[in-house]
Amino acid sequence: MRETDPSFTEFYPVELCNLEYLPQRGAAIVPHVDDSWLWGERIVLLNLASETNMLFTLPMKSGLPADSLAADEWNRYKAFSNEFLSEEVAQLLPRVTVHLPRRCLFVMSGPPRHVWLHEINRKDIKARRISLTLRELSDEYLPHSEHLKPYAADNDASGGDFAQPDPDSLTPQQCVGLSLIRLASTYNGVCVGMQTGQTYFTKLKI
Repeated sequence: MRETDPSFTEFYPVELCNLEYLPQRGAAIVPHVDDSWLWGERIVLLNLASETNMLFTLPMKSGLPADSLAADEWNRYKAFSNEFLSEEVAQLLPRVTVHLPRRCLFVMSGPPRHVWLHEINRKDIKARRISLTLRELSDEYLPHSEHLKPYAADNDASGGDFAQPDPDSLTPQQCVGLSLIRLASTYNGVCVGMQTGQTYFTKLKI
């Protein structure tokens, strides 16, 4: 993504969460907002194996740090509803359904990331689904860009000399973040129980 999309030039995921959802288990995702104290602006999700729908709901005042953003979203919704919706419909809680096709890449940022609750209902998991979610660090834990250049991509890290940044320029939280990014950059996943990755993914039908 860093090589093809400029907005991901400094996207350094430190968590890859792989989850399997099976309809026979009653799999679902309850309404929630991902933590903001550790996780950053973008949540990147790869939806595999089957399609589904993700439902976004704008909550009432909750006492969360994002309440000021929620107020802005409510003002936007009220302006929209007054112009385009009937009075009866405008009284309902705002709900937006986003269709996630099989093999789609979905990015949450801004108000959908920090304000809107997202969920997946049981009825929308109709077949085996695999979700791969990438999360980056929040600004509080994210080191300065000069500390991150060696971890930008394999081709960047393998060639060229990088100036050693001054560790004293980092806060304790940023030192923790840099340690997590260093650890994440050493991950080298392999397919287990199959001869090749191509065979593995073909049999999984993802």
